[in-house]
Amino acid sequence: MDTSTPPPIDPSDLPGPKRSWNRTIGGIALIFGILGLLGALIAPVSLTFTKIMMKTFEEQGADSADVADYIEKLSSLSMMSTIGLAILGIMLAVGGIFLMKTKRLGSPLLKIWAVLKIVFGIFVNYKNYGLTQQQMKIQTSVGGMDPTAAEMTESITNIAVLVGMIFGTLWVIALPVFLLIWLNRSKIRTDISTWES
Repeated sequence: MDTSTPPPIDPSDLPGPKRSWNRTIGGIALIFGILGLLGALIAPVSLTFTKIMMKTFEEQGADSADVADYIEKLSSLSMMSTIGLAILGIMLAVGGIFLMKTKRLGSPLLKIWAVLKIVFGIFVNYKNYGLTQQQMKIQTSVGGMDPTAAEMTESITNIAVLVGMIFGTLWVIALPVFLLIWLNRSKIRTDISTWES
């Protein structure tokens, strides 16, 4: 009977812990990227409905110049949002696919996306805040409301819109901030450095 011991095993040959974070985060990025593309497609439809609503206010006595100015600003912002959301949606989806396939390019692509998304999201929310205030002024001008009541309604609406903008901005930057923190962790950067480019 052979009592010889088996050859020693090199620890580097043993399989390491199974990686799963890249599939989870890559999947989330892919889903939100697709949702971003859908948002880009919905933006023009939303603009059409808003134009119809504003024309109704005009028929009810709102100042035509105010309505035209509002629609012009809204149309410009809508076009910019559509293009921006489409580009950012594609970047996020592609970055998510690269992460799931352990492609090194996924990390810098998602970091660039995160910075652009934060800047773009804050800018669009700020512009929307101004437009919403303008829309509220147009709406209160046609209600036949007492001036004091109209002023109070406008103040309350402005506060509600400001609170909405703050929470909206926090929502917009949540995923980008998370990705920037996660992808810059030393353990994750070390893991990504072993992936193929």
